Parts: sequence; C-alpha cells; structure tokens
Amino acid sequence: MPPGHLRYYGSYRYDSREALERAVTAAWSSFYDEETGHRVDGQLVKQGAQLHVDLTLSTAADSRFAAAGMLDVLARAAIAGSVEARHGSDHVDFYCSGEDD
Repeated sequence: MPPGHLRYYGSYRYDSREALERAVTAAWSSFYDEETGHRVDGQLVKQGAQLHVDLTLSTAADSRFAAAGMLDVLARAAIAGSVEARHGSDHVDFYCSGEDD
C-alpha cells in the first residue's frame, strides 16, 4: 500500500441481491456527492447478496470523510459483516453492519 493511503477491507451480507444493489448505488452516490475528485483503487465485488470491499484511498481528510460516508451507507443496509480501515499495520476504524446506536 502506498504511503498516505488507507485500505478498506471486509465484507457485508444483505437481505437480498436487490438490497445489495440499492446499498451500492446509494453508497457511490454519497461518495461522489462530495465532489473532491477522489482516486479509488480497488474494487467492490458482488456475489449474490454478499459484497466484498477492497479499496485503497488517500488519507487526506476529504477522502476519509467521503469513504466514511460511503461505508456508513453500506453498513447500515447490511445484515452482517464489517469493513476495517487500516493504515499499514495500524487499525484506523471499523464499519460494522446495522444501524448506529
């Protein structure tokens, strides 16, 4: 991973393929609404009602904020799973499935 970048890695499970599609569409919309010109390396892989996340983004504040918004959307709609943000070997954050308390 390049210096100055965070890796977001994990997976979520949804009630259905349709729920996954709605979540991904809403998440990308949220991410790009930030209008900061983020460069995203990696992928979101859909398998049935499962979403595998493996993304690398800059540690710049605007990129982190946009990524947090996107992952919050994905996590809220999920019924299980989590994504972890790491900077090298350091844990930065978790985005766990379900509604925030």
